[in-house]
Amino acid sequence: MNNFPEWDGQPRVDQRVSEAALRLAATTDRIGVRHVWQYLCRNWPYLLLFFFIAVPMYWIAAALTIRSKLYSPFEGMPSSGQVSIFQTFIGGGLATAATLFGALLTRSHNRREHRRLQLQAVLESLKSLPEKEIKGRMSGVFPAMVMLGQQNVALRALDEAVTKDFLSMDTVVWVIDEILNSGYKLSRFGGDSDFIDTGVADEAASLLHKYAENGLLTQIQPPEVWFPSYFFKGNWNRTMTFYSKDFTLRASAHTLLSREWEWWREAVDGQLPNFPTRTWIECAKRDFEPTIRSAAAILLDALITCFPEAPGATKEKVQLRNAAEKVIAKRKRRLADVPHEYHDLVNKIRYEWK
Repeated sequence: MNNFPEWDGQPRVDQRVSEAALRLAATTDRIGVRHVWQYLCRNWPYLLLFFFIAVPMYWIAAALTIRSKLYSPFEGMPSSGQVSIFQTFIGGGLATAATLFGALLTRSHNRREHRRLQLQAVLESLKSLPEKEIKGRMSGVFPAMVMLGQQNVALRALDEAVTKDFLSMDTVVWVIDEILNSGYKLSRFGGDSDFIDTGVADEAASLLHKYAENGLLTQIQPPEVWFPSYFFKGNWNRTMTFYSKDFTLRASAHTLLSREWEWWREAVDGQLPNFPTRTWIECAKRDFEPTIRSAAAILLDALITCFPEAPGATKEKVQLRNAAEKVIAKRKRRLADVPHEYHDLVNKIRYEWK
């Protein structure tokens, strides 16, 4: 059914070593420099307060207490001078706590007020649209909810809006792209938490798969394709959950199959299409999950057989094909078990699509 050897169900030694390295890479990727930098950018006022107010005050109070020998077990009853030092220690701690509490309360209030004013400005601007312009209004409401950190609310209403044709597909795909690939709520828009809930991301990926399977992500006339721009440009988000990766990868295959081979041939002049080829290459090369890597590789192997190398292929297309063949050859040596849905997609691409 495909050009890959059968998997015996037992991981090979080199595969186990590779997977251990990938798990380590996954950990560092999730708590990497990017997230640390984002944390510092969002919380620099608290850090300044802590290092320039709290630490010096506690340091002074502790130094005075130690020098006065207040806690020495050989000094007997504390003198009036030591009691004064102790009061200074307590006063310094209370003053520091009050300062930090006031600063936190003020900043929290300012953030909430900033969010309220932003939301009010967006809603007021949408009121200027004619009442009959439902798509125009909805195309402003949904991105506003996402950018204000209300991805959960936007996702709850997204499918219903698509069913009633209240949203254009480019807006729908943009919302899904933001939920899957932003990775955190942008602090400049007042988001209250750092990362989007994985359940929300999984649901967004499942909706993407649903729309791709129903053929809603391509137009009748080539080459218009609606797919999350991060993936469409040839990237792959390996920090997603397994379920989000699975839905997204299958969605890309269904998007390919939603139009006939002639449609794609016309869109790319008979050469290997950049999408989904680049996306599958990145997935097969860099993903943490052996199953997802192998699934991307067998899809890629089926795709390049449908687009033989043309005599007048550009240098870019030749390099793209070489990269695909290289990653396919590598995955053949370490093939993981792949769900039957991917084998069905491979068979459709290889034998029914063209």
